[in-house]
Amino acid sequence: MIVGPVGSGKSSYIQSVLGEVPKMSGKLTVGGDIAYVAQEAFIFNSTVRENIIFGKEFNMDKYTRVLETSALMPDLYQFTAGDSTEIGERGVNLSGGQKQVRMPLISPLQRSY
Repeated sequence: MIVGPVGSGKSSYIQSVLGEVPKMSGKLTVGGDIAYVAQEAFIFNSTVRENIIFGKEFNMDKYTRVLETSALMPDLYQFTAGDSTEIGERGVNLSGGQKQVRMPLISPLQRSY
């Protein structure tokens, strides 16, 4: 977790770790996987499932683990089409908590889900 006052360089630091800022000199080494949780959750107009697997090959065990870990399972039971429910502009809207707390756990920058 990176915390600090406004304007202290938190976002620049994170962007550099993610490779989004050109390195002028030196060396940057990151060990292990990186998962980035943006302040604004990234949700695209598709099904709940597609927003979870994000174009990767579907793996039922991993998918089930994500649903359980993110506590999204109870929400799926409320959707008439379950994980096939369309979300976004043409589909249902997710609450702020569903977007911010649950969906980012499976963000596209995370290397495994």
